[in-house]
Amino acid sequence: MENDFGLFAAVMVAFHRFSDEQWGRLGMVKHESTEEKSYTFPFSTLKGGTVDFYGGQIVLGQKISGQRVLVGRRTHVYEATVRQAGKLDRPGVVKMCYQVTGRTREWKFVEDAQARGVDHLPEVIFYRDFSKSSEGVWGDLCSDSSYEYEDRVLRFIVFPRYTPIFKVLSPGNFIQVLHQLVDCE
Repeated sequence: MENDFGLFAAVMVAFHRFSDEQWGRLGMVKHESTEEKSYTFPFSTLKGGTVDFYGGQIVLGQKISGQRVLVGRRTHVYEATVRQAGKLDRPGVVKMCYQVTGRTREWKFVEDAQARGVDHLPEVIFYRDFSKSSEGVWGDLCSDSSYEYEDRVLRFIVFPRYTPIFKVLSPGNFIQVLHQLVDCE
């Protein structure tokens, strides 16, 4: 600030002119705006936002877990209500994460395992790749091949909301549950 006030002022003006998307708003998460309740960005939570998928949509609930790492990786898990055409709404869980684009998608592992006859796998309700880092400002900054840059993609995967094991475990069924855990084929 003291050494180059002009640069400082220019940066502050640039920050002021950023759009919500440039500040990190996820365009695929839609928040309804009504006259009684308008939204402001940044959101304290994504709760109430909807995300469209082929064959349905989810409504995000409470955040279950979140992890951020300085190198650009982030993972957040939210409760969700799953809406599918012709079916009743049901509880689900959505995992949103930025992964390296070359990494094998989680739903591919589940599909391959199911094709080989592996039982006791979670149902994958929806999955989708959204925007890549290279489609935004990072692509402009790292378009020169002199930088070592791993492109990342925002991936969503939606599972049913299962009952936690500690809620169904009791002295009367402990051996049976333990056997099921060990015998996952």
